[in-house]
Amino acid sequence: MKRILFLITLVLSCSMGRLSAQMERFEEMLPMMNADSLRQTVLDLQSFGTRFWLHEHENGRVGNLRVAEYVASRLNAYGVQTSIDSSLQEGNHWFGGPYSSMIYNVQGVMEPDGPSDSIVIIGAHLDAIATQPSGSSLMVLPNCPGADDNASGIAVMIEMARIIQLSGLRPHHTIHFMAYDAEEYGLIGSVHDAWQRSERGDKVVLMINNDMVSYQPDDDWQLCLHWYSNALDILPVAAELCEQYTDITPFVPSDAENGNARASDSYAYSTYGFKAIFAIEKTFSLSYHTDHDVADSNNYDYLSHVARYNWAMLYHYAFATPTTSIGGQTATPQFLVYPNPATSSLQISVADGTHPYTVQLFDLCGKQLSTQTMDHENGNMDISELPSGIYLLKILSGNRTVGVQKVVKK
Repeated sequence: MKRILFLITLVLSCSMGRLSAQMERFEEMLPMMNADSLRQTVLDLQSFGTRFWLHEHENGRVGNLRVAEYVASRLNAYGVQTSIDSSLQEGNHWFGGPYSSMIYNVQGVMEPDGPSDSIVIIGAHLDAIATQPSGSSLMVLPNCPGADDNASGIAVMIEMARIIQLSGLRPHHTIHFMAYDAEEYGLIGSVHDAWQRSERGDKVVLMINNDMVSYQPDDDWQLCLHWYSNALDILPVAAELCEQYTDITPFVPSDAENGNARASDSYAYSTYGFKAIFAIEKTFSLSYHTDHDVADSNNYDYLSHVARYNWAMLYHYAFATPTTSIGGQTATPQFLVYPNPATSSLQISVADGTHPYTVQLFDLCGKQLSTQTMDHENGNMDISELPSGIYLLKILSGNRTVGVQKVVKK
C-alpha cells in the first residue's frame, strides 16, 4: 500500500510540474507578440494591390487564389497543415448585382496532443474592398489595400501559429486557422464554412474572430468585444483575459450597441448554433472601405496586444485544463445554479472546499448588480427585484474565478 501511495504521489507531482511549466511557457510567450512581424504580414497583404474577391487579374483569372496561397504558405511555415477550400458562389449583391465566381477559403489544422473531437477556430477575412460614390450607387476601386480591414486580423491569426510553434506547446483540442474569402460581399466564405461544419456535425468549442483590430490613434487603448446570445458565457472570460494580459481595456457593448455583431464572419457561425466572439477596434478607422486603408495608418504596438488577447483566448479554450486555466478561470464549472430560469431566487451549490466564496451578478453590459459572500457550500441569492432578462453570475473563491454562468430571470 505504501508503494502504491508513493507511486500515486510521484505521478501527481510530475503532472503538476508539467502543468506548471506549461503555464509558465504561456506567460513567457506574451511579450513575444512581435509588432514588426504583424506589420510585415499587413504589408505583404497590402502588396497584392487589391484583394477584392471579384478582381480580374491580368491573366484573366478572377478572385483571391494568390492571396489564399500566400496565407496557406505562411501557416505551413509554422507547421500548420493547410488546404484551400475553393467553391463556386452565385448570387445577387445589393450594389454589385449578379455574381458567379469562386471563393478561396484557407483552412489550417493543428492537431491536438491526444484524442479530441473538439475544435477551436481562430479566423479572419482575407478579402478587402474600397469604394466610392458613382452616381446613385457605389463603385469598387481598383486599389483595395485593406490594411486594417482586414489584413490586421489575418496578421493576428498567422502570429498565433508562429507563437504556438515557438512555444513548443501542443493543444488539447484541434485548432483551425481560418481565412475567409468574400466577407465584404455578405460573409460568403464564412457562411459556406459554417454550413459545412453544421452538416458534418463539427464540435466547435469557440470561433474567435478578429476584424479591423489595428487602428488606434491615441493612448486610450480599447477593444470592442461583440457578443452573441448563444455564447454569453464566453463574454466575461474574454473581457477578463483582455484586461489581465494586455494593456487594452475591453469594451463590452450593450444590447443596443451590439448591432455590428452581425457585420463579420463570427455572425455566420452564431446563426448555425456555434459559439463565437468578435473583436474589433473601439476607435473606428477613418479609412474604412477606402483606398486610404494603408499599413502606415495602423498602430502595431496596439495590434501586438490584440495578439496577446488572442493568445490568452486560444490557451484558455484550446490548451488549458481545469488545473492550468488562466485569468482565474476554470475550464469546467465547479458549481450548480438552479432553478434556471428562475422567478425570485437562485440556489447556488459549489464544490466541497470552495467556501467561503463570493457571488457576483452582472447585466449584459458588464454592470455589476450585486455581490454576496457565502460561508457554506449551498447559498441563496434574491433576484426578485430584477426585471426579466438574461444575467451573468460569477463565482469567486478568493482571487480565483470558479466559473461564470448565464442565468435567466422570468
